Amino acid sequence: MQFYKLTLIIIVLIVFSGCSKLQKELPQPTSPTAVHSTGWNDTASSNFHGLYLKSRNWKKDDCVQCHASDFSGGTSNISCYGCHQSYPHKAGILDKTSQFYHGYLLKLIDWNSSSCQKCHGYDYNGGRSEVACYQCHNSYPHKSGWKQTGNSLFHGVYLKNNNWNLQSCQNCHGSNYDGGSITDKGCMSSGCHIDEAQNKKSPEACNTCHGKFNSPANLIISWAPPRGIDGSTDSTHRSVGAHQMHLSTGKIGNSLKCNECHNVPVQVFSTGHLDSNLPAEVVMNDTLARLITGNGSLVPNPAYDNVSLRCSNTYCHGNWKLRRANSTNQFGYADSIMVGANYSPLWNGGASEAVCGSCHGLPPTGHIASNINACTNCHTGVVNNAGQIIDKTKHINGKINVFGQEKWMN
Repeated sequence: MQFYKLTLIIIVLIVFSGCSKLQKELPQPTSPTAVHSTGWNDTASSNFHGLYLKSRNWKKDDCVQCHASDFSGGTSNISCYGCHQSYPHKAGILDKTSQFYHGYLLKLIDWNSSSCQKCHGYDYNGGRSEVACYQCHNSYPHKSGWKQTGNSLFHGVYLKNNNWNLQSCQNCHGSNYDGGSITDKGCMSSGCHIDEAQNKKSPEACNTCHGKFNSPANLIISWAPPRGIDGSTDSTHRSVGAHQMHLSTGKIGNSLKCNECHNVPVQVFSTGHLDSNLPAEVVMNDTLARLITGNGSLVPNPAYDNVSLRCSNTYCHGNWKLRRANSTNQFGYADSIMVGANYSPLWNGGASEAVCGSCHGLPPTGHIASNINACTNCHTGVVNNAGQIIDKTKHINGKINVFGQEKWMN
């Protein structure tokens, strides 16, 4: 029994001795060894690892064998993230509910998307990866010039070219544009969408796209051009025209409201607003434009021609009729009826389109002979002896004003 034990011990010692001797006598390698081919990390090489992954449709199962499933190093002790910041993308990179969602990664680095450009291209249209960021989202990453007015890449230009699709902004900036679940950067808090008093102003404000941008959003007069939808500020341009003359600076009549000529949307995405083509519809809802006169015999049918840029058949510009038989001031009539000139003013023709005498004669046709200096004799408080309107609330208001007494035209 003791003989067998001794024999076993001797055998074990021989085995260990042999192993030890083999380890010490391993042959030296005659050339360096490597898993990857030469040029594996060289972007200019045909062996570049990015090209290898691209040929495999970006499948990275080979990589995890040495670099670990999270690409932090594994048995190779070489992390992929030692060279590039965010690739290989982890599972969940496209999942908004995942902690590895790429939006959260960008948020951590203050939305610096320059690292994305290495694979997806300087313009984010694919680059060497041939995977464009814009395959999933329309406008992000934002390109240089996104916040610079006058730049061809300004976001206002992008929105205009994409039918003012503000919903695409909400995807990242939240439903109220003041920061969302993806980014805490708001359109207003950025210092861009604010009024002249530094108050926040939603991108959905009317004067974001037309009118005075830095005026308060609730100041109705600021909704109208200038600025036109195309950025024009000159009143000779069709988008500007006589807007302000009708809405605020008019000297010969009361100011109008937007809904008297346009279908004003309840909110920015209302049907007929962003989903219809330019130019804006002119529907002439104004009750004065459609004022019936001549004891019911003259019913105006006002219209605006988008080609000639002229309004026509409006009471406001002289499409009216008065009958002497129905008047309490028959002494002023030279005929049985008195009529306006029914002028068709050019929308972008300037102040000369509304000079005294353009909408009715001096005096009106059917009126007794007079001159402009004598108008004040009967129309006291409306016009002075130089023929200037001194109270615009009493002019073009649908009423006849004689000796200070007003009466609706009929």
